[in-house]
Amino acid sequence: MQLFHSPSTAEETEGGNDKLRPKGNNHAIWFVIVISMAILAVWWCMSICRDSPPLPEPRLVVETEIAEASIYIDGKKVQSPGIVHTLGEHTIRVENQGYKPFEARIVLAVGEQRTVHVFYPDETRPPAKLVVHANIPKSTVRIDGKEAGVAGPDGHPYIRLAGKHIVRVEKQGYEPFEADITLIANEQKTIHVDLIPKPAQLAVQANVTDAMVSIDEKEVGPPNSARLHTLSAGEHIVRMESPDQKTLETPITLVAGERHTLHAMLSSASDCPAPSDCPVQMPHPPLHTARTKKQEAAPRKNRTTLVPDKKPTGRTNLPPPLSVVFEIPDQTFRDLLKDGSKGPLMRIIPKGEFRMGSPENDPGRASSETPRHRVHISKKFALSVTEVTFEDYDRFARVTNRRLPADLGWGRGKQPVINITWQDANGYADWLSDHTGRQYRLPTEAEWEYAARAGNSSRYFWGDEENPCAYANGYDKSGHGSHNYPWPHLSCDDEWENTAPVMGRRLANKFGLFDMSGNVWEWTKDCWHANYRGAPTDGSAWEKDNHGNCFRRVIRGGSWHDGARHLRSANRLWSLEDKSTNDIGFRVARNIDPRGQDS
Repeated sequence: MQLFHSPSTAEETEGGNDKLRPKGNNHAIWFVIVISMAILAVWWCMSICRDSPPLPEPRLVVETEIAEASIYIDGKKVQSPGIVHTLGEHTIRVENQGYKPFEARIVLAVGEQRTVHVFYPDETRPPAKLVVHANIPKSTVRIDGKEAGVAGPDGHPYIRLAGKHIVRVEKQGYEPFEADITLIANEQKTIHVDLIPKPAQLAVQANVTDAMVSIDEKEVGPPNSARLHTLSAGEHIVRMESPDQKTLETPITLVAGERHTLHAMLSSASDCPAPSDCPVQMPHPPLHTARTKKQEAAPRKNRTTLVPDKKPTGRTNLPPPLSVVFEIPDQTFRDLLKDGSKGPLMRIIPKGEFRMGSPENDPGRASSETPRHRVHISKKFALSVTEVTFEDYDRFARVTNRRLPADLGWGRGKQPVINITWQDANGYADWLSDHTGRQYRLPTEAEWEYAARAGNSSRYFWGDEENPCAYANGYDKSGHGSHNYPWPHLSCDDEWENTAPVMGRRLANKFGLFDMSGNVWEWTKDCWHANYRGAPTDGSAWEKDNHGNCFRRVIRGGSWHDGARHLRSANRLWSLEDKSTNDIGFRVARNIDPRGQDS
């Protein structure tokens, strides 16, 4: 069998191979097309897209204007402002005490930057209450730089929005107080402010350079107007003594934050050819009285006006009004107690005569002030320059284990003592007698009026005008604004609603006594009589004789809540001897031996 290859078969095979060729060519074409398109895309992107910026980093910022608010992002507390850069959904929560929390959900997309600012309109912010107490009445209160009102010992409320505030309390003559506070919504915050007096400065100058000056019994050197002594505000005793034994001693009241100059002239009687030729230079401010004396000549007493910021110099032939005591030696003194401390400042009151009671033409006259009669004070005596203070009385009360009288939040220290009975006042005088060896007591009613008038027969010790705020702490505009009592108030204003510190800015009378009108009523030794019929004329106390009621004791002088009628020198009332009130205090008297002070 011969095998051979059939031509037809060969042709078919060849023809079959021809049919397969088109498939291989299609794949190649498509491959070329795809590659070409890719190249074109790359070229297009490089030529067209190369100028477009890249997409920014995603960013979410959460902020609020409330500094004390807390910010939470996705449950985590963050500082303000809160910032995240993560794509996707985020939860936001802002909390602030007293406010409803703010909540939101934010989706952060690619390249997206969003800021969420959370704020609270004032009308939605809850209020809070701030109560400010200040030890000095009528202190100015500023909140966030704006004047808000005044504050005093009784406290004053202010309504403010919850949150942080700056509180400032200030008063002329005192160091200001300032503090940052946070008020919580619907709650009360109370602050107590003790304003500290600014120091005062005193310069002492004299017509002699070799004298020695002492302030409060401490030697400070010779007089020198260029040397300033920094002292606390209030009363100080200045003493000047020259080598030839010329001596001058005077109390002076310094006002906080102010500069004072004491001008003194030491001269012997032979230096003055005539009384009117003796120059008198007086301290400034409050009230001083000058006295000059020539050998074998009658004493001559004058008053002169002191003008702020001007050298307060006068001559004895100048006419009256105002000013403060420039003392001759030995007119004021303080007795030493057994423990070495000092008793109250006392002033010697000379003997003399006066008419006691009110005249018929006095519109405020009461029947108890009649009949007007002449009284002869046959012996000089001493009377405390001011009303007895809490400072003095508290010392006595602690030593004797007595009840400390309430001050009602008005302050202690140099404030006149209140809420004491007649027995308490009498007990204090007896205690002074025991601890000084001198005879202290309450003044008689006649002594009190004689000392209050100080040679003046007018309605008030300063004259007849009813504008007493420079001299007396009465029921004025401040008192009326605080208490609104149903009786007429004074038309002036001394800025004290209740009691006021002794020897402050008020002026003394001609004897150099402070608050003989106003501040507090003062206990006297006398039992109560409805009028002066049968009253003693020698200045002694009127007690049980002639139907005297000794369960009732005479009080004099008026107080912080009294109008003009009760501030008159002749006015008199009574109070039960075992009763204590917030408007009654006292001052003490002391017997003086005719040969000196020891009695």
